[in-house]
Amino acid sequence: MTYLVGRDGRVLFRSDWTDPPTVEAAMRYLLDARARRRDGLRLSPFFAEFLGYRWSDPAAFERGLAVAGPQAIADFARAQDEWMRERRAQEKRVATEE
Repeated sequence: MTYLVGRDGRVLFRSDWTDPPTVEAAMRYLLDARARRRDGLRLSPFFAEFLGYRWSDPAAFERGLAVAGPQAIADFARAQDEWMRERRAQEKRVATEE
């Protein structure tokens, strides 16, 4: 998780993945907004969502699990099983709504 927090404690940016280019873009956006305010523009905040993309290497991930040990491997396998159950349940709900 990554958070950018303003001086007043308000969360200005939150991401569930620490991706340096995305964090940099958010920081640039916030600094630009600060500069525009200094120039006298009146800005109102709004909420936005953003779908980011990151590099994914399943083989490297599995090597990392192996380094972390058998418990990490077992925990991840259980999590995958739970994700599949949730996905099937969601697909079933969508099918019954149609």
